[in-house]
Amino acid sequence: MIIRQGFFEGRIKPGREAEFYTYVRDVMMDIWRSFPGLLELRVSTAASPEDGTFYPLHTSFVFPSLAELDAVLVSPQRLHSVEKTKILMDMFEGRIFHIVTQPLADADKA
Repeated sequence: MIIRQGFFEGRIKPGREAEFYTYVRDVMMDIWRSFPGLLELRVSTAASPEDGTFYPLHTSFVFPSLAELDAVLVSPQRLHSVEKTKILMDMFEGRIFHIVTQPLADADKA
């Protein structure tokens, strides 16, 4: 299993918070759910800043393998997502960065 996480680091432009989250729910989530091979999508908002840094949006995409993630990154659905994210970024002051992780073997065993 491979997990690609996206972190929106910064702030939503003042007065655009509702518009930002509505756009995520009404536009972006449908696009993200269309990614081929996607096993799970989690989209969350920050409950509090971390060391004074704000992450108002966090995404987590789970794929069966790195090969399937690589295929998604060049897919038409991903290219569509990149285009639609430009609209989202007009409402945001900051940056988006991604990390790719995988579960540590046996980490979930007590």
